[in-house]
Amino acid sequence: MKAIRLLITEQNTLFESLTGKLDAYPELNDMVYQLLFAGKSIVYNPDNEAIRLAEMFGLIKNISGNVTIANRIFETRLYNRFLSSEEMQKTNISPTAHDR
Repeated sequence: MKAIRLLITEQNTLFESLTGKLDAYPELNDMVYQLLFAGKSIVYNPDNEAIRLAEMFGLIKNISGNVTIANRIFETRLYNRFLSSEEMQKTNISPTAHDR
């Protein structure tokens, strides 16, 4: 757990690239947000541009025909990214999540 906490809080080129991709592709950013915060089930379709991009960048994987964040480290880092955004700081979700 210590190693995971250290990893998700450090700045490195992988996470910089991840953030850059989300900033550059708003549809990708929205899809990841929907997966994490709306609990939306997204059917895997390689013809969907956001899904194609997310898979190409290594953000997601296809599990039983549904889109899933590729790994727990990415999932945690992405949660933290959204929770620390200015928009989320104004909601009740952010303080509650940080208390855990």
